[in-house]
Amino acid sequence: MSESSELTLFMDPYKIEFPSLVKEVLSQTSKNMNICATLTPQQQCVLLCSNVMYVWTCSNKSRVVPHAFRLSLPATGLRYYANSVCVFKKSDGRVSVAAVAPSVLAVSPEGYLRYWSDAGKPSRDQNINLQNDVAFSICLIESLGHLDRFLLSTATSSFYIVEIFHSMSEQSERISVRALEMDTPDGIGRRMSKMLFGYATERESVTKTIFVKGRLKTRMWTS
Repeated sequence: MSESSELTLFMDPYKIEFPSLVKEVLSQTSKNMNICATLTPQQQCVLLCSNVMYVWTCSNKSRVVPHAFRLSLPATGLRYYANSVCVFKKSDGRVSVAAVAPSVLAVSPEGYLRYWSDAGKPSRDQNINLQNDVAFSICLIESLGHLDRFLLSTATSSFYIVEIFHSMSEQSERISVRALEMDTPDGIGRRMSKMLFGYATERESVTKTIFVKGRLKTRMWTS
């Protein structure tokens, strides 16, 4: 006889003050607009509206109305999602992390990178040849004193390592992109797989699984 367990979730409202710019955008949105939002672990609010991104610090302690940065994303004919952008704080040792505006790295579905060393300063662009693939997400996986390392994934389960090398001058910062070869025996892709999933035996194989949630049930495809 199996025992049933119940899980009760409670949601409490969290009242914060929205920037005036964000209020104006939300008041003018329609049902047909591409809009999504997320909250980072560093308490950075992100609002994506078509090809424009708004980012500000989430806080209910300050009595001052927060300021939102308005950032133009690379032009695209497809849709941006919350996992298309990564908001982070650089740790290059020059100033306190809490004292600077957030850094932002965004990728368009076509593979165009746009990097803001400081959300209030001009951006830098770099193109990635995805070979007709579509970018799915980008996330920060490692932050060192001189570089920040990101993992870019695509819709066909291809991966790219994006590295931003910092220097004393923001104009000298360098962006490096390389494909993550998963089938190379001694490649970085295989080493990361071992680190994340352990060593595979000869009888083990890799299975790609896709979960699609619908109204009736959750479906699964494997290949």
